Amino acid sequence: MPKRTTDDLINNLRFRSTWVALCDYLLARRPEVDFAAFLRELRQVELAAVEALALRLRREGAPPATVGIDDYLLEQGRVRRTEDARMHFVAHGLERSMAWYQAKLAEPDHPHHDLWRQLLDQQIAFVDRYAGLLGDLAIHKPTN
Repeated sequence: MPKRTTDDLINNLRFRSTWVALCDYLLARRPEVDFAAFLRELRQVELAAVEALALRLRREGAPPATVGIDDYLLEQGRVRRTEDARMHFVAHGLERSMAWYQAKLAEPDHPHHDLWRQLLDQQIAFVDRYAGLLGDLAIHKPTN
């Protein structure tokens, strides 16, 4: 497997693991009921992605346990003071993540096309379930 595609898996695992940690941090702050439900489900979506990415890395002979998290991203989420600012940060992160998957899916013959499609579809379904909560944030999701 080319190094670039393994790097894609590692970077994606790092970011998705960071979102799990950020959900834990934000849930510990006792958010309002709707935002708490959103964060709990987002955490589950992110954990499923972490498991899928770790499995793919193991198949390629790369140790997922050494990947860690992105400290900068985690800190950026932690410094948001209000629930509204936290919600905007999370929505922006979802939007950027979906755009990244779209870009990867546009690459011809990418060896992880199936995984990127699965993870993107999970995020789109999640955003659809919380459209009412996210509606005011004008989150942009892929159309295909």
